[in-house]
Amino acid sequence: MDIKKRLKNKPFLVALFAAFMMLLQTILEPIGIDVTLFNATITNIFNAVLAVLIILGVVVDPLTGGISDKEK
Repeated sequence: MDIKKRLKNKPFLVALFAAFMMLLQTILEPIGIDVTLFNATITNIFNAVLAVLIILGVVVDPLTGGISDKEK
C-alpha cells in the first residue's frame, strides 16, 4: 500500500476524517461527553453516512480519479 498516493487521494482523506469522527464519538461517549446531534435519530443517520464514507475511502483505488476503478 502506497501511503503517499493514498494521502493525495480525496476519497481516502474523506474516509480518514470520517473514521476520526467516529473514533472521537466512541472515546468521548463513555467519559460522559454528550456527542448527540440534535437527537438520537439524527446522530444514527450521521454515523451511517460516516460509515459509508469510510467504506468508500477504504476500497477506492488511489491510482484513479474519484471512486472509479481503473480500466483493464
